[in-house]
Amino acid sequence: MTSQLSTSLLITAIGMGLVFLSLLLLSFLMNILVAITTGRRKPQDGHAQPPPLSDGPDHALPRIAAIAVAMALEEEAQRSTPLRMPGRDGISAWQQAHRATRHRKQGQPR
Repeated sequence: MTSQLSTSLLITAIGMGLVFLSLLLLSFLMNILVAITTGRRKPQDGHAQPPPLSDGPDHALPRIAAIAVAMALEEEAQRSTPLRMPGRDGISAWQQAHRATRHRKQGQPR
């Protein structure tokens, strides 16, 4: 009995080890492929700085204001109430179907 148990534990350990080794190998190969396929550019001077957004603070203010207005208008448009098609008594079609099913099961409504 113990030999069967030890044999099954050994087979389990070998199988789990093979699974984890294959996962590590797959991860290693994926990292190699990513490193090969991505073109990494090194900055020439060692420190890359982004280009300035505008010529000065006077030119940036109208652009910032326009972006803020556009964002506010978009937010207001999203906050508007969605259109729905009310059924009888102002309830939706799903509510009507649910109530009809309940009434059929219980009998006539009061």
